[in-house]
Amino acid sequence: MNRPGFLTWLIGNPLSLIGMWLLTAFLAYAWYAWQAPVLFPIVAAVVALSSLNANEHLGEYRQWKREWQAVGGEGGASVINALFRSRVVRFVVGGIIWCAFAYAAITAGNQQGMQAVAGLFWLGTMGLIARRIYRFARRNRAKPKPQEIRDVPVTQCLPVSQQSPGLAQALAALPDYCPMVV
Repeated sequence: MNRPGFLTWLIGNPLSLIGMWLLTAFLAYAWYAWQAPVLFPIVAAVVALSSLNANEHLGEYRQWKREWQAVGGEGGASVINALFRSRVVRFVVGGIIWCAFAYAAITAGNQQGMQAVAGLFWLGTMGLIARRIYRFARRNRAKPKPQEIRDVPVTQCLPVSQQSPGLAQALAALPDYCPMVV
């Protein structure tokens, strides 16, 4: 995998990602509250989505790099990275952030012009709850029993390849760190 370019590193880092989404939210609020031009939040949303894609690309590159270095025997991931991959830590941090926004929605939701913002927050919360329920139901749906799986007939049969390499040729193509066991 090729190393991502400078622009991907610039807009894909977590600070840029958060900044772009905050800018998008501010511009959308400005459009709603102060009748600002609608083009600004649309452009900011496109840039924020691009930043999200760049962040995912960086994550894939970092994962590939860790796996590649692990093959060579180099050290694993740092403690901070392992900590933030933990579900418990993400749940606690997300819960704290959600509580802060819920408090703001409850206190500022009674003010003039803030009912729509508070309503959108609660609508988003209901969407997250619905997503969790859907994922839970999908994960716990009835799975076929092993007997049912074994009774499925073969639906496709492939012929034996005529150009497969021999054992000596396959072993010769292995990297140096793989032991030759015959």
